[in-house]
Amino acid sequence: MFAKLFHKYIFSERLNIPQDRSMWPASWKTIFFKTYPRYEAIPLSKNFLELGDFVNILEKRTSIREFDTSLPIQIEELSTILHYAAGIKSTSTKKRHHPSGGGRYPLEVYMLANRVTGVPSGLYHYDVRGHALEHIRQGDRLSMFSKVLKLRDEWAKEGAAMIIVTAVWNRSFTKYKNLGYLHTLIEAGHLGQNLQLTATALNVASSPLTGFNINELQSLLDLNGDEEAPVYAFVLGK
Repeated sequence: MFAKLFHKYIFSERLNIPQDRSMWPASWKTIFFKTYPRYEAIPLSKNFLELGDFVNILEKRTSIREFDTSLPIQIEELSTILHYAAGIKSTSTKKRHHPSGGGRYPLEVYMLANRVTGVPSGLYHYDVRGHALEHIRQGDRLSMFSKVLKLRDEWAKEGAAMIIVTAVWNRSFTKYKNLGYLHTLIEAGHLGQNLQLTATALNVASSPLTGFNINELQSLLDLNGDEEAPVYAFVLGK
């Protein structure tokens, strides 16, 4: 299988990374952020909700695919989930709540909103630095969900929101070459675990999803797949 051969190859590739950080090019040390300044943004509160006992959260975490379509997610819950899943924990260092290989932070987060208080239905980009939702596309949410989901994942249409994680490949590739691919996918897993644990603590149901139509999703996000591509998604609800 190609996947097995590629896995062996990325570990055999030699990297020439100097121990002396002063010798690193700026592209290895700069943390990049994606924003959509031409679109209206919804600021999110930084008064984050309490999460409770960690061990209890670990025990409770499970993937839930049945949602009450009469209940929305509160914007305060969404703000807390995004912050602890993908947000910045230190404005001085720009470090986040999940580990990232070499601190490259290649991931971006988008959201399809369906039932979120204070957030009109549509497609949003999460501005990590500004902790805000940038409203990049309006439209019928059911039509958007239908386009990106495969038939076996019809259950996801009943969710209150879908969180979409994408990878901006060169943020990691420029330093780690092909090994950056592995780093990026592992980081998506770190982010996803944070997201689900935070959702669990807030009694928000969640389920991971990889069964999306990648071509339709890339079209919806206006991505070409070479520079940035979807790698993971999560459905949230009550």
